[in-house]
Amino acid sequence: MANLSAALNSLASTTVVDFYRARGKEVSDARALKMARAATVVWGLVLLGIAIAARHSIVGAGGRVDDRVDSMGALLGVFLAGSAYEETAAGAAIAGTVAGLATVVAIHF
Repeated sequence: MANLSAALNSLASTTVVDFYRARGKEVSDARALKMARAATVVWGLVLLGIAIAARHSIVGAGGRVDDRVDSMGALLGVFLAGSAYEETAAGAAIAGTVAGLATVVAIHF
């Protein structure tokens, strides 16, 4: 349960701080807290939907999701974009993520 709590906290914090406040929008701490709580509920529902959709692709008792579409490719794309250039914009990070994921999907299928 602690891992789930940490994941939801991280997602909510990232949503408020990196996606809302980083865009230059001023918001009080009380409002940010309410937004983070709402984001926690939304992310919880998203993760619940993913879990329901992936319930048939769990392998064994280890709890690993089927590795046909591995998120490591997406992570590798962002890492390479960040390593190749001194300043990497958000658009480049998103492009790296999409390119890495597309490469993994192409290789596995």
